[in-house]
Amino acid sequence: MNKRTTFLALALAAVMSLGLFMVSYQVQDLEDQLDTLNRDIARDNRAVHVLQAEWAHLNDPQRLRLLAERYLGLEPIATKQLGTVEEIPWRPVIEVADRAGKPGAAASSAPTPVVSAGDKAVEDALPAIRRALGLTPTPVKEGGR
Repeated sequence: MNKRTTFLALALAAVMSLGLFMVSYQVQDLEDQLDTLNRDIARDNRAVHVLQAEWAHLNDPQRLRLLAERYLGLEPIATKQLGTVEEIPWRPVIEVADRAGKPGAAASSAPTPVVSAGDKAVEDALPAIRRALGLTPTPVKEGGR
């Protein structure tokens, strides 16, 4: 029994040594990967700092102003270029017809714009627009709801 216990103890020690040997090499490989990743991160951080410095230089307002003056011919707005509110053109006035005499006027009290007879496309589109906006009266069925 003593020989058997010694043999089992030696076999267990050999298996554990082999397992420890494999784990140590795996740890070394993982440490190498970690070092590589840390070097890549540091390199990328340096590149980001360089790019931020370039961005700050390229977006400098004084530099952009000089480039705009040189290549685009842009200048500050002069006072004579500004207009007044009275110079803004008004939209054309659309005549509105009253629906007071038509049946169903209470259901939709919105005014109906009058379109010139020559504008056939607008004239054809108006009923569909009125239906979409809910401006046409809904027919009421007699004798129920």
